[in-house]
Amino acid sequence: MDKKSLSIVIPCYNEEEGIPNLVSQLNPVLSELNEGYKIELIFVDDGSRDRTNELLHQYFEKNTNSNVKIINHETNKNLGAALRTGFANASGEYVACLDSDCTYDPKLLIDMLDMIDDSTDIVTTSS
Repeated sequence: MDKKSLSIVIPCYNEEEGIPNLVSQLNPVLSELNEGYKIELIFVDDGSRDRTNELLHQYFEKNTNSNVKIINHETNKNLGAALRTGFANASGEYVACLDSDCTYDPKLLIDMLDMIDDSTDIVTTSS
């Protein structure tokens, strides 16, 4: 059975302190999703002035569960532009977005993907 492809877009801006938390919450989810999906992680560093880009490379560049793209905006262009950049670079059949600060638990991706069927194109969450 061929795996479906999933692109996960994660915009980042000055997230140096939060990257370790992102790693600890996202990696178990990626391991589980990897059973049924070919995963592409797309990080868009939106002009961070801290070590965000360096830490993204350190923690994710050699991720064995997914293809990783780390894209850097030289200046901050805000969330909308970061998302557009991520979408433009996504190649998956499915595209999901996550906040880099894990405002929404990455585990929600698993349940949300289970909701997609022939009559459902979009699934979203909010608190």
